[in-house]
Amino acid sequence: MPAAERIAGEIVRRINQGALAPGARITEQALADEFDTSRGPVRDALKLLHAKGWVEIVPKVGARVAALDGSPTLESILISGSMLGLAYRFAVMKASDAQIDDFFARASRVITLGRAEGTSPDEFARAAIDAGNFAIALADNRRIDDIVGPVPQGALSGFIPMSVQNEQAMQEATDLWIELATAFRMRDADAAERLGRRMTETSYRRILRWQVQRAGDPKPNAYRRE
Repeated sequence: MPAAERIAGEIVRRINQGALAPGARITEQALADEFDTSRGPVRDALKLLHAKGWVEIVPKVGARVAALDGSPTLESILISGSMLGLAYRFAVMKASDAQIDDFFARASRVITLGRAEGTSPDEFARAAIDAGNFAIALADNRRIDDIVGPVPQGALSGFIPMSVQNEQAMQEATDLWIELATAFRMRDADAAERLGRRMTETSYRRILRWQVQRAGDPKPNAYRRE
């Protein structure tokens, strides 16, 4: 992944997890140092995030995290997430046997974490995103790459932990990963596509249930951006 896209995805992840609050300054040089790159890719990342509504670029001030009010909704993330189904279909169709084995190993890691006691939502999400991103890469489709790009992926990395906040939710997610790993192993493209869409839909339902259960929480909802 190009440096600018990688930096953009990481900034989005930090915003969703609360590490970067609305109004927080984003320093180009600090990011360049962190990612061991020049300031050019950082500027490109900030321009991408500005276009998506994640950051504001203020003349003579620089970049800062955009305010929540009026921010894009979660709908665009879900639209991007629905493309995962097609990505999984193409991955099953195009991947070599060795690549299928590699995906199966990554999916097995997700399943192992989902079954283990004491696994945190963040730990489960990191493994799921690793396996999912690997499948997107196997799809080798530029149109999907454009839609399911670093910004939606960064957002997904922020709200996936929300969708597995309790043991039942994590078990539901794990069961779907078992089905997906099986579909890849059997090279069942139809099943892989259905499961990609189903994963997104069930994750969103779990997020909504979790938010309803937390009704009245004074903390702002940081999961409204695209």
